[in-house]
Amino acid sequence: MNLHRRKRSARYVGPDTHAIITGGSSGIGLATARQLARRGARVSLIARTKSGLDRAAAELESHGATVVTAAVDVSDRIAVDGAVAELVSRQGVCDVLVTAAGITHPGYFRELADEPFREVMDTNYFGTLWPIRSVVPSMIERGNGRVIGISSIIGMYGTFGYTAVSPAKFAIRGLFESLRDELTPYGVHVGYICPPDVDTPHFAYEQPLLPDEYKEFASAMAVLPPERVATAVVRSIERRKTRMVLGTANRVAVATFGLIPSALHWYVDRVVRKVRRRRHHHRRRKAAGRATQQV
Repeated sequence: MNLHRRKRSARYVGPDTHAIITGGSSGIGLATARQLARRGARVSLIARTKSGLDRAAAELESHGATVVTAAVDVSDRIAVDGAVAELVSRQGVCDVLVTAAGITHPGYFRELADEPFREVMDTNYFGTLWPIRSVVPSMIERGNGRVIGISSIIGMYGTFGYTAVSPAKFAIRGLFESLRDELTPYGVHVGYICPPDVDTPHFAYEQPLLPDEYKEFASAMAVLPPERVATAVVRSIERRKTRMVLGTANRVAVATFGLIPSALHWYVDRVVRKVRRRRHHHRRRKAAGRATQQV
């Protein structure tokens, strides 16, 4: 009994661990790198911009971490393969992969150009797939490894204003659920995290683009710090959690809407009508004000 308990309580992440993190220069990726580095892991960061990677590496190294970086576009399969090979040659085999790279572009479907749909899918889905394709063969061969991805609460159900983003998050969830079943027999743990809005540079970027209807939905939801998501990532690594939906209200919503999809549609329609009535009244007041000025 005691031996069993000691085995279960032993940490997976430690000084012998090499963790590769995409999107590692900021936000959830950097927060995860901090937590893994504090546990002694050797950390490799992948992101698009060298300047951001240099800042992240300097911060981590100032706390004693061993850090290597690679500036590549995660949607480029060949570049990702090359980057992973270089990181492995310098830091050893990849024990943990965390795919936190992603972009966002909300807006009304009818107003969006074509490009965001392709760009978001390329970065969020294929930018998740390619690093996994690079590291999983070695993990299978060794019979050990951890692959953790960042999906979103908007990957659990379609979301107003996120027609360019929500489908990519659904795709990530489908990938990880399928991978979990295939890789578990080989000793490779696969898990994914579904947070709500997170206080990252992407969150700041999308604020002026958000439809009023989504802002109404989001007004009742807490914005999480990236450290909270990073804590969930580490928990998934250590406790082999497959899916983690963050926030009690979100877990209740996912369970409820999964059982009664019409409840979600009823709620969304109610909020949309409320926002549109408010918008209509605002326009009428403005029109009345202009008419008064003209008189």
